[in-house]
Amino acid sequence: YMETTTPKGAGPFPAVMMVSGCSGFNFGGGGFYDDVQANITKLGFVVVRVDSLRFRGKSRCNGGVVSAREQVADIQAASAYLQGQKNIKQGAINLLGWSWGGKGALAAAMVGKAIDAAVAYYPACENLSSNSVTVPTLILHGAADNAAKPALCDSIVAKSKTLTRRLYPGAHHAFDNPALDPPKEYQFGTI
Repeated sequence: YMETTTPKGAGPFPAVMMVSGCSGFNFGGGGFYDDVQANITKLGFVVVRVDSLRFRGKSRCNGGVVSAREQVADIQAASAYLQGQKNIKQGAINLLGWSWGGKGALAAAMVGKAIDAAVAYYPACENLSSNSVTVPTLILHGAADNAAKPALCDSIVAKSKTLTRRLYPGAHHAFDNPALDPPKEYQFGTI
């Protein structure tokens, strides 16, 4: 499943592929992802949601129902589609993922051939290979994140010359979602 928004004009446009967190694009009614997608489109990007969960009839990622390898395959397929579109600027196909989707974004950045740059918000790095990323990549992590611990990404950060990580002091998991403020404690961590 891919939902796409396109800015006004003829293009060619740079593109951003979005990969959701573990609860999918409908988390909290979908308002957060809808707002992000609308804002990125207004900035002049074609935005495509790469929905690895919905494609497989799943609503959550719990229990490894969709692997990082499958996410990468979905990202590569979406990228191949974008590369074949005349209104897409080649060499400007980017990836943006959150939490579980951030893990998928990092895994895709390690493969590199399907994307030109990646941003991973608070990626869940456990059980992710510690290979280096091969494209420009930015990790944004809350230093107080106890749901997707930043330290689990340390080996990837150490090996990757094209990766930058920003740690935000006192910030928890999902710190960029205003609907989740104030933070709440859950069994798996603070959101």
